[in-house]
Amino acid sequence: MNWKLVLTLAAAGPLIGGAVVLGLGVGPMLSTWLVVRIASAIWIARALGAKWFLHGFVVGVIGCASAVATKFLFYDAYVANVPQYVDQLHETFAHADARVWIPVLAVILAAVHGVVQGAMAWVAAKFVGPR
Repeated sequence: MNWKLVLTLAAAGPLIGGAVVLGLGVGPMLSTWLVVRIASAIWIARALGAKWFLHGFVVGVIGCASAVATKFLFYDAYVANVPQYVDQLHETFAHADARVWIPVLAVILAAVHGVVQGAMAWVAAKFVGPR
């Protein structure tokens, strides 16, 4: 496992999480994740000769989990700047504190991000070989 590569690429997670805490909307957030996922897939494909899915999966899990952790750590600012996210959580999980559901959602979202990033890295490796 190339941890330097993984942690470098996963560093986008807390940056995106911080931007969301500061008020980045849903559309720009999704667009940013898409660009980060594509760039990461290409970077993994070019940097490695094998284990593209594994590296992509770990990058996706760490990146997403750290983005959600940023929202959790700065929850008060998150609620103040992006109340629509919290309202959506309250609608989805009625009668529950949104702060309780953030870690639960982090696990689910991290797994999804990991699978997507891993698949994208594997596909990118088929088109863009190592340097």
